[in-house]
Amino acid sequence: MEVSEGGAEAVQSVSVSDARAAEGQAAEFTMSLSAASGEEVTVGDATSGGTAESETGFTTASGTLTFAANATSQTVPVETADDSADEENETFTLTLASSSGPRWTMGRRRAPSRTTTRRSKR
Repeated sequence: MEVSEGGAEAVQSVSVSDARAAEGQAAEFTMSLSAASGEEVTVGDATSGGTAESETGFTTASGTLTFAANATSQTVPVETADDSADEENETFTLTLASSSGPRWTMGRRRAPSRTTTRRSKR
């Protein structure tokens, strides 16, 4: 347990960063803890569509990521679909849903992705 000045239990946060990928490649989001923990920390996450539709633009995913004791970052890959459509860049979001332990709060909960699509030359 971490203790801040004054003897109160320190509150740590879990955050997620933006991701970018070329169409057909994995968008890699990075989840980070604000400080290492001496215990495992689990974080729930789920994807949701933006301009990219689930299953046709990216693989829908939800689950729980486990940080080993003393780890501070983990990568969450989300596969994007490679289609032949002439389209604008697309987006989807990874959202943190929950974390273990009462002292873990959500920092940056939502992170958009940007998928660069191929455009035909005209």
